[in-house]
Amino acid sequence: MERSWKMSHRCWFSLLSFVFVLTSDFVAYAQNEINLQDHLQPLDVGYNPEYDQLIENDTLCSRNCTKYPQPRICYYKLVAEEYHAMGPACKNCPSVYEDCFNPQCVTADGVERAILVFNRLLPGPSFHVCAGDRIIVGLQNSMPARETSIHWHGELQRSSPWEDGVPFVTQCPIMSNTLFRYDFNASTSGTHFYHSHSPLQVFNGLSGPFVVRTSALVDPASDLYDYDLFSHTIQIGDWMHELIDTRYPGYNKDLSQIALYPDSYLINGIGTYTDPATGLDTDTPIAEFNVVSNNRYRFRIITASSSACALQFAIENHSMLLIAADGMAVEPVMVKSLYLNAADIYDVVITANQPIGSYWIRVQGYGDNCSLAYQKAILRYEGVGNSFPTTFNTPELFDAMPNLPELNNAREPCQNNATNLCLDEVNSLHEAPERLLRDPDQRFIFEAGMYNYTSEELYDTNSYHRHYLPSSGPGVTPLGGMYEDTMNNKSNTFPPVVLLSDPRNPLINQSKCPDVCLKHCDCLNLIKLGYNNVIEMIFIDRVPSFAFIRDHPFHIHGHHWSIMKQGTLDEMVSDPDWFRVNTTNKYPLIRQTVPVPAHGFAIVRFIANNPGFWLLHCHFAAHNDNGMQIVLQVGEPEQFPQVPGDWPKCGNYLPPVH
Repeated sequence: MERSWKMSHRCWFSLLSFVFVLTSDFVAYAQNEINLQDHLQPLDVGYNPEYDQLIENDTLCSRNCTKYPQPRICYYKLVAEEYHAMGPACKNCPSVYEDCFNPQCVTADGVERAILVFNRLLPGPSFHVCAGDRIIVGLQNSMPARETSIHWHGELQRSSPWEDGVPFVTQCPIMSNTLFRYDFNASTSGTHFYHSHSPLQVFNGLSGPFVVRTSALVDPASDLYDYDLFSHTIQIGDWMHELIDTRYPGYNKDLSQIALYPDSYLINGIGTYTDPATGLDTDTPIAEFNVVSNNRYRFRIITASSSACALQFAIENHSMLLIAADGMAVEPVMVKSLYLNAADIYDVVITANQPIGSYWIRVQGYGDNCSLAYQKAILRYEGVGNSFPTTFNTPELFDAMPNLPELNNAREPCQNNATNLCLDEVNSLHEAPERLLRDPDQRFIFEAGMYNYTSEELYDTNSYHRHYLPSSGPGVTPLGGMYEDTMNNKSNTFPPVVLLSDPRNPLINQSKCPDVCLKHCDCLNLIKLGYNNVIEMIFIDRVPSFAFIRDHPFHIHGHHWSIMKQGTLDEMVSDPDWFRVNTTNKYPLIRQTVPVPAHGFAIVRFIANNPGFWLLHCHFAAHNDNGMQIVLQVGEPEQFPQVPGDWPKCGNYLPPVH
């Protein structure tokens, strides 16, 4: 029997976050002006509906943001550790259902497995702050033999590029048993999330919501909704029943272990799983979101997935009004479902205009083996108690929605298609600068591909190349090789120094890729952008057609870009002017991530006005970890903000040998 998720266990963590203060981080601050203990934030905002009542006090950062707020210091203590889902803290869950809400019980989808977590929460603590607040995060890495870092996905870090959280680009990796403190201003408003920038760790659980709010007086969509509740933040994650480490670089003979395909999804870290062999359901808690009839609610949807699977998000009998993408306001458009890739973030308005009852929310993997994974949650109207929907939760239920378009369905054509809306057909509310619509100062073409190593290259030499075995298994054509991901035949590798804090280190030039790699190069894939130049980037998917049909979600750090054009390779071949963008549309969609259509292309433009070193990469964990990355140097070192003098150093240790 399916059951709903209660919030009570999250309340324990509100108390624990204030009790958990006798650590080295607080001892270190004992002699300083600021006592961080006075600014410690609760861990369960966003998970505990009690905070929706906007409890006001002088230190709580989750508050009603005013037009000219007095900035606050928001301190969070994060502990990253290896943990377990359905471990001893869960006692007899789910047979004793109340045990599922025990302190520090992580149920996930009810299947016991090892996980990585922040503060024994899945997802990690939910940050809700106001624009301009100072964010201080003490991260204790308690994971044995694992390094880590945190990227504040969505925050531009304009005056603090060293806080971006990318190992060897902006900081040294945080070693096991060490404490690292992030300190930056929340200057980029919108719905964001934070996550480890060790790609496979996100797949294992290290991520959490990060929402930077503004006053309704400056929100252009504020008249479209009545409530923007903390508890209406939805984080979706893909989920395996074992550490992803066990499937990486992949299996050679056991084809039942299907590469990096998820077994299920999680909605706010919880859900159920139905064993396909037995048909038995784990009967663990699922997420529920409460509404009152005839009100309009803003929902913030974060796709914290890491696999190459796209997914569909839909709500039974409810359409969604899209109002923002990656934190940037869009011209409102009504859709019936969202097709989400890794790192997609959308804000939508849902109107509670259906008969009072309970309705299914469904997350469904899309295409071949991806479609085997799904998850459910409930949209529940006030007045129905704890009742469950009476309908049968299948994909067909959501196909019966009103005749509205889907958003960004990779398998459907775009232009003039009443059933599918592509992202280059969605308009921003922000007019593009005039110079962005003229010829760019610099244009780059980046081809995403895969290099197939021979056995001799990998095993019969003294080389040690990264590689992985992509998808094999029922319904999937084996690729029959060992692959490394590339951009223009280059697989990015970092030198052992931090680029931002040591930009003239000779190891950087020694590691750089040549301008052209005819076959394959493992090297630092670095390109220079002139400060304040208009940049055009053309991304082309050259991954073999027999591999998979997926969009590639390319994410840029430190900037937003405008999506100028998308299309397929067939369109590109047939159109001699395929690379010419539409410069009559003064409102192209602004995002930090662009989905490059499978076997297609996407064209973006932006102004390189944030000096420093910034990573650009595919957000699929395997592709990111295997080199599908580019490092952007914006401006020259003398134009960079000055890195703090005590910023940690890292590098090789090579003492002289006598």
